[in-house]
Amino acid sequence: MATLQSIRSKGPLLVIVIGVALLAFIAGDFFKIFQTHTSKTDVGSVNGEGFPVMEFQQLVNEQAEMYKARTGRTLADRDMAYLRDQVWNTFMVEQLVNEQADKLGLVVTDAELQNVIDEGTNPALSQAPIGVNPQTGAFDKDALKEFLVTYNTQLQQMDPQTAQMYETVHSQWLAFEKELRLNLLAQKYHALLASSMLSNNVETEYFYEGRVNQYDALYAAYPYRNMPDTAVTVTDADLKVLYDKYRDVRFKQPYEGRDIKYVQVTVVPSQKDKDELLAKMNETAATLKGDVDNYFALVRADESAVSYVDMLRAEEAFPRDVTTRLDTVGVGQVVGPYMNLSDNSYNVFKLIAKQSQADSVRFRNIAVVRETKAATEALADSIVNAVKGGADFNELADRYNAPGEPQWVYTAQFNAGIDEQNAKYFNELFAAANGAVYESEIGDMKIITKVFEKKGSKQKYNIAVVKRPIVFSDETYSNEYNKFSQFVASNQSIDSLAANAEAAGYRVMDSQNVLASSYGIGNVANSREALRWVFKAETGDVSQIFECGEDNNTMLVMAVTGEHPKGHLDFESVKDQLRPEAIKDKKAEKIIADWQSKGLASIADYKQLDNVVCDTLKRISFSAPVNVMRVGGGEYVLNGLTVKAEMNKVTAPVKGNSAVYVLDVYGQNKTNETYDAERELRIISSAYERSASGILSDLQDKAEVEDERYLFF
Repeated sequence: MATLQSIRSKGPLLVIVIGVALLAFIAGDFFKIFQTHTSKTDVGSVNGEGFPVMEFQQLVNEQAEMYKARTGRTLADRDMAYLRDQVWNTFMVEQLVNEQADKLGLVVTDAELQNVIDEGTNPALSQAPIGVNPQTGAFDKDALKEFLVTYNTQLQQMDPQTAQMYETVHSQWLAFEKELRLNLLAQKYHALLASSMLSNNVETEYFYEGRVNQYDALYAAYPYRNMPDTAVTVTDADLKVLYDKYRDVRFKQPYEGRDIKYVQVTVVPSQKDKDELLAKMNETAATLKGDVDNYFALVRADESAVSYVDMLRAEEAFPRDVTTRLDTVGVGQVVGPYMNLSDNSYNVFKLIAKQSQADSVRFRNIAVVRETKAATEALADSIVNAVKGGADFNELADRYNAPGEPQWVYTAQFNAGIDEQNAKYFNELFAAANGAVYESEIGDMKIITKVFEKKGSKQKYNIAVVKRPIVFSDETYSNEYNKFSQFVASNQSIDSLAANAEAAGYRVMDSQNVLASSYGIGNVANSREALRWVFKAETGDVSQIFECGEDNNTMLVMAVTGEHPKGHLDFESVKDQLRPEAIKDKKAEKIIADWQSKGLASIADYKQLDNVVCDTLKRISFSAPVNVMRVGGGEYVLNGLTVKAEMNKVTAPVKGNSAVYVLDVYGQNKTNETYDAERELRIISSAYERSASGILSDLQDKAEVEDERYLFF
């Protein structure tokens, strides 16, 4: 809804009338056109269907613009990586689902799509680029229809700026509609699979019996933790058995991987940097205590991370470290400099004004502009006089081409900021009396506004905040870079890096099986260029220094120590992962053999043994894992063992997840739950639906997927 409202009026007024969300949407030249030295033209492919890099980048940009319009905030490197993943995953789903849908004859008709839009309840609609109420998050089909009608009937009459914005939002809606159709097709495919998994009376009765039949038992357990690892011997042959068992389950390798060693240097501000910044902040505080003609210019000149808005706004619009101090600050008072540890900054602020105002205002306006200033003023005065004389404001607005109905503006819409002209307009709007009709001037344009209704009351503030992150200087960075360069130049092999890093004050880190689909190296932001080097290098290569991180505060040097081709991880690279399980298996074999050799006949006999835990288990059924509190964790093996055991007879030893067990089942009972075949069928069907939900993962697992985004981004 906010986006729709923000583009209803024309010309400069466009960014005045509820234009906050769209203002964030169009603000700034955020994205760089991709650059690559590769000859490839696709970021990847699914079953041979390529995804052209230009199309991929366009879709990412569209998603980013919608994200900015929806949240009002700038995207960080991780946000952009997430959006790239989202676009790539949508492409994969589209290829996989469409392939299956074509085989089955599944389609989503225009009528089905329109019905979902008309109902407005599908959760995906909350992410629509148009028609979402900013306060409730609910989708409003009428707002969408109004936008589409205006787009289809009035686009040719709009000024170029308004028309361009309508075109942008319309293009985003078409992209969203396409994605919604795909989502509905995937749901239909999933529903078909789930419905094909049929149950019968035998299964429902079995399921019911497994839940209502319950058993009580004594148990004896030898927890694996009670036996030292040195008590057993594990060979590579043992590990290979486990590797073959899990190869296709745990060790599939959908993308190429690399093992690397790397040294990461994060540059931090020196004490000199901190002292110099604090001195500047003291100067700023002194200036704020005097008479300031232009707070906007002062805050901008001091390179504050928080821009100044000459407007009364709610405390949510300001940093938390500022608002927590407002209760003790008077109008005109300056606070600071003080250090805020949560964002590592020095801060000074001045409370310029505070006032209680309405939280929301319902209004409508008419933009008047004619060939001359005199003609503009004459027409504006005549409209105001007509309204004061009893003319209907809405009828006049319709006559003078101000489409739409009176609309709400909310205090929260300005938390992300607003430009100077808009701030002046909305200051007047929130200060105006209920029912007021007044004129504003924006450049050569007169704006006639009527306030229809005001709601709520909120304390608001006008605050000039100078927030300066404590950052390193060029001198500090240069010193660290030179020191690191000397270390790298003297250590051009993996062994040398590892051997000499600690003495030089650095630490060598390992990262196993880094994938081409990763965001970068470790948790270092903006390290995709370094990732590209990793996949172009060969085992044994040592890189140059890569400068990356937030604000280029990190330096990396890497060495490739191993390569993992697409397919399966090799035995040598994963055998250490298997060792704990192999040790557990060997312990279980040893315990079972020892118990069987002793000929133990009762739980009391087992209780005499060292390291054995004995206790009682109540209400064991076949429908949930048995939680053995004194051992730890759920043990599914005990469900089957209990059901099959003879009453009042100790079972043979069995291997569990955490211990070896024997049971003596001494009691059986049945809950008073009545058998209801329809209810049991619903429960089973729900389980089938959950099973069917994994179909996309299965399709992807079987597909030929090439993901080479790392070459470009």
